Order: sequence, then C-alpha cells, then structure tokens
Amino acid sequence: MYDIFYIAKEKDAAFLDLQKRIPLLKLAKYEDNLGEAFFTAQRKSLSKLFWIINEEFDIDKDFQFDYVVPKWDEKYVHIFKDQIGNYTGLYIIPKDYKITSREAEYNFFVNKKEIDIVAGSYRPYDQFIISKPEDYFEA
Repeated sequence: MYDIFYIAKEKDAAFLDLQKRIPLLKLAKYEDNLGEAFFTAQRKSLSKLFWIINEEFDIDKDFQFDYVVPKWDEKYVHIFKDQIGNYTGLYIIPKDYKITSREAEYNFFVNKKEIDIVAGSYRPYDQFIISKPEDYFEA
C-alpha cells in the first residue's frame, strides 16, 4: 500500500469525508502555489510511491486504492482517468521522481503513464446568473 495525500490549503469537508473512508489519508498543504503540496507529499511519504488527490477531485465511492504499479514502471507518474475521459485528478508518484516546479504547479508530468481506470470526477464550479450590476457583488 502506498501513502495517500490530499492536496488542499486546509482540511475541508471533502477531505474529512474521504478520511472516513481512508483513515490513513494525509493532508499536503499549500499556501500560494499548488506545486508546494507535491513537494510536501514527496518529503512526507514513507512509501516507495505515493498517491496524490487534487482537492477539487471527488473519488468515486467504488474506487479502491489497490492499484499496484509494476516494478518496471515505478519510475513513471501514473495518472488515472476522470469520468469525462481526461487523465487528471489522481496520481501515483514515485518518491524519488524529480518533480520540476512547472510539473507540480500545472499537474502536467513529462514521464507519465495513463491508467485507463476511472477514479472520479471534478466538482462543478459555482454558477451565478447575473442580470443586474449588484449581482456581481453577490457572486
């Protein structure tokens, strides 16, 4: 089993709900730059590889964190699919992978393997209907 990290600025409701399902879930906090959390998780990880869950990504209730990376693929970042077919939101990263700040900040990895398993979906953004200028302030 690999360490599992949730990337967020603070413990939110989604983290607490997921922690009920995965008691060993850890928080990798960041202040300004999302990339900070990748480096924090990499430093704190005690396993050879570790999971990263983006804060806006909801893990399917049926998804099990039981995927085992083949020995010959342990040097790659493994990215799982979301419900609309994009590979983003859930990753397995080798502890010794040299993450560049750009890769971490933009969640775009050079040495990657795309895993054809649907892991979840991104939460929808808040939507507002603007009909008068005051609505902008309320939004």
